[in-house]
Amino acid sequence: LTLQSSFGNLAIRGFLDNPTDKENARYDLTVNTTSLALDRIMEDTTFGNVNGEISVKGRGFNPETLQADVAAVLREAGFNGYAYNDIKLSGSMNHGEVKANIESHDPNIDLDSDLSFKYTTKLQDIKVKSEIRELDLHALGFMDSSFSVKGNIDIDFPIFDSANLEGKGLLEDIYLSFGNKTYYLDSFDVNAYSQLDTQYIRINSTLI
Repeated sequence: LTLQSSFGNLAIRGFLDNPTDKENARYDLTVNTTSLALDRIMEDTTFGNVNGEISVKGRGFNPETLQADVAAVLREAGFNGYAYNDIKLSGSMNHGEVKANIESHDPNIDLDSDLSFKYTTKLQDIKVKSEIRELDLHALGFMDSSFSVKGNIDIDFPIFDSANLEGKGLLEDIYLSFGNKTYYLDSFDVNAYSQLDTQYIRINSTLI
């Protein structure tokens, strides 16, 4: 299926079987867009043009039981006045277990990140490992003044519950830039655990 209009071009290939059966629906679809004007389609100037491709293959739509693989390449994606480019995303969902990877070489969001978690009745087993080479929140339109971040993030929280939080988080080699000033944080280490029905959170940092 190919659609061409003044709002841009959209091409869809693949198949979708039993779409009304949220447990047994099967799909293998690839969507390719060229200059797709989301701002005009959605009547929302927060969005911009989208050039890219997304593929999804799997079974079911129920978040607790679905199995699917997703891959996307964003050649350009406008959001909040900024045109993101050169970003690759991949991920999978399997009975509530989610895994995702992002590889971005956009000059203002230059990073690699792996994320995984489980979600059935509650969120758990959260893992994040990121190398942030450049994250400029001012250039991306999220801050009015200059602010950028560089550094490494390693998070592992098997239990993520306000009443019982267990896990570790480590920030290393963090550079925070405000205008023409840059601040360096060697490490920021958080360790959360429970003992004898008491919640403990320990923080070690070069700032403390």
